[in-house]
Amino acid sequence: VGKGSEVFEVPVRVIGSSSYDLQMERDWYVSSEGGYPLAWIENTGNDLAEIAFVLPDMPQGWSANIDTPIQLVPGEVRGIPIHLMPSGDWDKSDVELTVEVTHSNLGTQLFDFTIQSSNLSFLSSPVLWGRSNTNLDVEIHDTGVEEIQGTYSSVSDSTYTFSVLQGTNYVNLTSGEERIQLILIGRNSPQTAVTCSFVNTAFSELGQGTYTGDVVSCEVNGDPTQNTKLSFVASSSRGDTIPIQTSRFTILENESTFANLSVLNWDPAPGVLTIVVSAYDEYGNVLASIDKEVIAQESGWNVGISSISAEGSINVAVSRTNYAVLENAVCILTVTSRSSDFKADIVIDIAGPQFSPNVRIDASGLSDKEQLDAVLACESPFDIDDDVSDDTASVIFVADEDSVIQSSSVIWGALVAIVLIGAYLFMMQRQDNALIRSMAKESNTKKPKQDKPSKKTTALETATEETNDVADDISTVIEEDDNPPPTMIEEIPVQEDNTPSGRLDSLRKEMNPDEDAVQQSSIEERMSKFFQ
Repeated sequence: VGKGSEVFEVPVRVIGSSSYDLQMERDWYVSSEGGYPLAWIENTGNDLAEIAFVLPDMPQGWSANIDTPIQLVPGEVRGIPIHLMPSGDWDKSDVELTVEVTHSNLGTQLFDFTIQSSNLSFLSSPVLWGRSNTNLDVEIHDTGVEEIQGTYSSVSDSTYTFSVLQGTNYVNLTSGEERIQLILIGRNSPQTAVTCSFVNTAFSELGQGTYTGDVVSCEVNGDPTQNTKLSFVASSSRGDTIPIQTSRFTILENESTFANLSVLNWDPAPGVLTIVVSAYDEYGNVLASIDKEVIAQESGWNVGISSISAEGSINVAVSRTNYAVLENAVCILTVTSRSSDFKADIVIDIAGPQFSPNVRIDASGLSDKEQLDAVLACESPFDIDDDVSDDTASVIFVADEDSVIQSSSVIWGALVAIVLIGAYLFMMQRQDNALIRSMAKESNTKKPKQDKPSKKTTALETATEETNDVADDISTVIEEDDNPPPTMIEEIPVQEDNTPSGRLDSLRKEMNPDEDAVQQSSIEERMSKFFQ
């Protein structure tokens, strides 16, 4: 009869169970430099425990540095992370103090301590926990004059090194009459080797959309004699939750395999964060730990250059879409020249009240026909938007465009003025020529009539002769005075009239000199003749 066997892999869902164990020494020794308590907590459940610590009734003037909250993998042990500092006027008397411990699933418990004054105190947790046969350190403050006595391996300044053996061991340290106690907890662990690395492709576009896939890949070599249970914890420096799908693995004896950590729909908030991934065995020993600083981007927004002009000055039109996510973003518009040292940096308040869609930049220092490049970019983590094609633009600078327009206006104005003046002079010349022809015609018609004296002229001449005869008969003696009396009449020299009308009148007198002496026509008559 032959023998055979079949192996089936049956998926089993394990329900998380939360529990923890807190051990403590009631006496808490504190010096003038402060001190840590001898108290520790162990995660005895099978889930990732998150535990917070609070001092609700701290004495007035006292202070404390608390590392809270902390996360414990199954089987992990850690000292209570509270460094208590007394007030400067503490009289060294005992003080009662309560520590409030809150488990994320189990609620809150209270633990009471008695604070005692001592020249010896711990400046780091006196709970040294790790793999057996390893060395761990603790810092001690000593204000006494005597040397500290105890079973430590070495000492350097205030740092004391101890060898951690298998199991739980208490160690007493003394200095004169002062005594403090610490605990060494050593665990034998399977001889399992774990080497982990990040999957870089998972972080190249982190935050630009939800990501599903592997983020960490670990190579595991199992213990040669027994199975090993591994637990992975992934956390970030910001406290973000990293949605790891599977964090627990069972490695068979002498097995070499890969344990990959994957996430589902991971979309962290924008910003810089450090991701820490640690691997623990079933006793809480750290088998591997890696960290990586990454930048999470943001998607669903865009800023860009919609248009640019450079005629006399540089004008850039900026567009934005879903800018509310850019509340804390720093965006800068940079314009540079390809042929000179010109550079202008303008900070754009994309999401703020000072945003202007049109940005004007002074072009001082630019020459005509320079090639300009404009770039609109935001600082990380907002350095990648949805459309990178509108983040840059180019334009050729045209110098003094306003001056060219003003020069053209002046030229056109001058041309129009010249045309109007020319037309005016042309019309005046035509009127002058018409008047000259009219006067010449009148002069030609009057000269023949003057050859025959009129009756009025004969009578005038006869009267003149008679008057002269009478004057000859009358003799008048006039005494001449050498000094003539002053006259009040000022002789004003006749100035030559160079206006067009004056020149026209002079021309008329030259053509018809007798007309002005004999005939004095009125202005109305002359105007009537001018417009005939």
